[in-house]
Amino acid sequence: MRAEMEPARPVHDLGGEPAGRCVRTPHPLQDWERRVDATMMVLWGARRVTVDEMRRHIESMGRREYLEAGYYERWAGALAAMIVERGLVSAEELAQRLAATP
Repeated sequence: MRAEMEPARPVHDLGGEPAGRCVRTPHPLQDWERRVDATMMVLWGARRVTVDEMRRHIESMGRREYLEAGYYERWAGALAAMIVERGLVSAEELAQRLAATP
């Protein structure tokens, strides 16, 4: 009998994986997390980016990067990719501004 190969699951598809208990502890957002959230809301409201684009960028992260990143770190990475992809800023301009940010 020929063994069927299962297609590789995307990194975000964790269904059925052992993960342990989900600990939900409220915590105040850090300033950078609030800025990422606010930037996304402004860009969504202005229809400069879409939820589908954000999801595509988050789901296309490498496995290690995805698993090691926190919620807003994933959002920040997707945001950076989207604004460059849309031509809102160049990759060089984004790199310069990030380098100048404390």
